[in-house]
Amino acid sequence: KPQIEPNTAQEIDRKRQLLQDFDKGITGKAEEIHKHELKELRDKAKPMLQEINKLRDNKPLNPFKTKAWKQDLDKNLEQYNKLKTAHDTKQQKGITPEHKEMARALYYKAFPDKYDKLYEIQNDVKSYDQQREQQELQQRQAELAQRRQDREVQQVDRGNDRDIDY
Repeated sequence: KPQIEPNTAQEIDRKRQLLQDFDKGITGKAEEIHKHELKELRDKAKPMLQEINKLRDNKPLNPFKTKAWKQDLDKNLEQYNKLKTAHDTKQQKGITPEHKEMARALYYKAFPDKYDKLYEIQNDVKSYDQQREQQELQQRQAELAQRRQDREVQQVDRGNDRDIDY
């Protein structure tokens, strides 16, 4: 197979840089999506917390109403705690592959032609890398075969040296 031209290597390096820049942009958008999800959970929790505080401040004096009040407070606390746990878990996990997929989908929706071009670039880089790997493998195999052949020749030469009569 023909050797890879240096020009092509430079072009591939440029394409790799484009892909890295794209990946940074996707990661940035994924961070925005993640932050937005966390904000939505906090916004949803605020009125629940206000309701819990309101209930705590208005404990009924009538002992017959205390049971219903306690059940209402417990129900609100349970809902709030579930939401808080979801928020904390999401915050702890950070950006997930799903966030990156959402960011890619948004990019594709906004710029389908550019996204398709980036996909082609990614395939070019992958193809180039596979070609390089194949060439390196063939080169290693050729070197190994040459070493084996050199060893066999040396062994034959040693054998011939022993058979010489003086």
